[in-house]
Amino acid sequence: MTTDILLRPEKYNLDGQPDPLRPPAPPRLDPVRAEREIVQKQDQEQQVLLSLPPEQQWSACQKDLRFLLHKAIKPEQFTALEALCVAGHVDATALRRELPMLPTAERRVRVETLLEDMAPLL
Repeated sequence: MTTDILLRPEKYNLDGQPDPLRPPAPPRLDPVRAEREIVQKQDQEQQVLLSLPPEQQWSACQKDLRFLLHKAIKPEQFTALEALCVAGHVDATALRRELPMLPTAERRVRVETLLEDMAPLL
């Protein structure tokens, strides 16, 4: 690159003045502020989901839960979890928020324990 600068200086802005053809760089976001805004947005989404009936909560959380649990539990266990969530016995929204914080092995234990505890309801 240094050779190219020396051979073709017209390609580069060497005088330190902003290039009038290039748009200015967007302002940098404050990381603390950006994180606060993300958390606030997630909390608002969580409140909206919690206000929905169980069937709609499941519909909104199903893809995320499937992704989080696809290696942790068997398909028939996922079907049982769906039945419990749709019936309102398990809160799909809270489960979706809780599971990403757990390693895969602990996710499996958490869901299997949940299914065992709720087995009489199935």
